Amino acid sequence: MEPKHPLPGPGYFQWSTGGWFGSQLGCTAWMLAGATLFVMQAWDVTVIWLICFATANAIGTWLWSRRDRLRPYLALQLLLIVCGINGLIAMTTLYLMRPDFRMSVLRQFGERNGAYLILKYLGVMMALMAYFQMMEWSAKYGKTAVRDHSQAAEKD
Repeated sequence: MEPKHPLPGPGYFQWSTGGWFGSQLGCTAWMLAGATLFVMQAWDVTVIWLICFATANAIGTWLWSRRDRLRPYLALQLLLIVCGINGLIAMTTLYLMRPDFRMSVLRQFGERNGAYLILKYLGVMMALMAYFQMMEWSAKYGKTAVRDHSQAAEKD
């Protein structure tokens, strides 16, 4: 089998094994850790959290296997969306299915209402996606804009 040649990215992000799987596991490890904590007290939540963990990692691995057809920035944003949706499902499951257990978890985060914790999670995911978008734009258009500006100054 011929090795895959990843598509290069036009901006900041490029394919990297360590960067990809580090991001993937970094975005999903908390679901596995949470599932192991809930296994004795909330097995139904544990099953859903493990499904969310497995789904996000399976899709992330599938995206990696398509690196010869996908640009790295698009794949990273898709990975963040997938991890965000699975994380939202996991947190909402805990919030709705186990209100008694939820309160002890929320106290550890200093929260009184689980909805605020879910909103904070969504805010972090959206901020991360926006930050990556700015990095990509600055790498893609920042150099061009500076070069175009300096060329215009030379013409004047």
